Amino acid sequence: MINQEILLSRRTFLKTAGISAAALAASGLSVTSTANPTPAPQSGQHKRPNVLIIKSDEHNPFLSTMEGHSFIQTQNLQKLADRGTYYRSHYCASPLCVPTRSAWISGLRPHKGEFYNNSVVFQQDFPSHGRILREQGIYTVHVGKLDAYQKASKLGFSEMHRLWSPEVQDPGDMNISRNPVSDRPLENRTGIARNTMYGVKENPFASDEPIFNFAAGWIASKGLSLEQPWLLELCTSKPHFPCFTSQELWDLYEGHDDLPEVGVDHPVAQHPVSEDLRKHFKTDQFTAEQTRGLRRGYYANVTYIDRKIGELVKLLEVTGQLDNTVIIYTADHGTMMGKYGMHWKSSMHEDSARIPCLISGPGFDRGVINNTACDSMDLQATVFDIFAVKRPEHWDGQSMRGLDLNDSNRTAMSEYHGHGQRVSSYAIRKGPWKYMYHYSMPAQLFDIASDPQETVNLAASNPSQLKVMHEELLRYLDPDKEHHRAEAYIQRQLLAFQDTSRYQILPGGQGLRKDVV
Repeated sequence: MINQEILLSRRTFLKTAGISAAALAASGLSVTSTANPTPAPQSGQHKRPNVLIIKSDEHNPFLSTMEGHSFIQTQNLQKLADRGTYYRSHYCASPLCVPTRSAWISGLRPHKGEFYNNSVVFQQDFPSHGRILREQGIYTVHVGKLDAYQKASKLGFSEMHRLWSPEVQDPGDMNISRNPVSDRPLENRTGIARNTMYGVKENPFASDEPIFNFAAGWIASKGLSLEQPWLLELCTSKPHFPCFTSQELWDLYEGHDDLPEVGVDHPVAQHPVSEDLRKHFKTDQFTAEQTRGLRRGYYANVTYIDRKIGELVKLLEVTGQLDNTVIIYTADHGTMMGKYGMHWKSSMHEDSARIPCLISGPGFDRGVINNTACDSMDLQATVFDIFAVKRPEHWDGQSMRGLDLNDSNRTAMSEYHGHGQRVSSYAIRKGPWKYMYHYSMPAQLFDIASDPQETVNLAASNPSQLKVMHEELLRYLDPDKEHHRAEAYIQRQLLAFQDTSRYQILPGGQGLRKDVV
């Protein structure tokens, strides 16, 4: 039987947080349910801690109090940072949904797994981290957005709860042509122009509320009763576009419907890859008023996610699990928010390729800011390190636990082979330097320490550092070879799309399997 004092506290919190018994029942859980009749272990009794990963979608790395932003409200993330470690130079595997999430789940960088874009017309059969951990005694649960290289049902987690997320993106996005760059419609499949999708809307968090409700119910019931360490991975849809939000949050950011400090006229914005992306997404059709509205709605939704995180942290505290749970907050990628005239992801610039990362709990220093370069492959390796279990030797990344605060020799890598540009792009971060290599196009070099907004390209004036950074890139891969491998793979995908007996094209350029219509 669950300790009655804990159960009462749980009920009180769930009621306060608006998590009703009906919501728990809808998720398949009950506040009083247990996985088995044995007594629930109390905080600190696990030899290994539990791990809660909260992965938001499209969180711009500059938008948090940890970054010193002047008005964004992320008080709960700040509390986690105060009792944990904030990794300020953390990058995604790829600034695009399916490639970066597939890399995370498989342990393989996008080029190794051939995770090139947001189409999974060809599914892969790599073991997932959820399966590998489960086989070593960790109870693994995935809730929410997936976007992986294989069907959810085949990934091997102990529990998989997609709720609204498709089982696999087959075929997913069909706007993947690079030569020529595909023409993506400005309107989505419902005929609404993307540059108008912001402001107040009824029930704007319909996708994320069930995710957080389910996670809360699971933590308060099964998570409390398990006798083995657990990993709960919660993947949200916000603050990802569209930028619809609630009236209360919209009002919270009144007067903050601003414009980016650097726009499309800036010299850095004239790079051919950036021009490709603007043309592909038709962002030249975005008015200043629309950009302001999109940014205001986005700010609101960052705060929404922050508040929901606060609820989960409070629940862990109420149920006595906080001291024995490592909490990780990160994102799949960032978003440009109108900077250099670009919106959404797909760019190697900081706003898109760098992502928030903080870790709080047993084994991590409190109130520390770490400036050493790292990426999401390293974060996945860190999870295995926390659980003290074996990780496949051929998987990419190294644990971030115990990382020096300012290691100028360590590198991080991000790569992009997706829609919206003609070529593959790569980014290397090492110490203060950020190097961006684009196949057959001019390279870019920035001193992030003195120029975090990437406004001065030093590639022409610092050829020696450019050479050093390119040598670091070559330690990961041959960028030109991978550009051609990606292009060949994309051509195979485009050919598969032509099978009209299997696929149909929806408005907005998305595809749908005819056997699931």
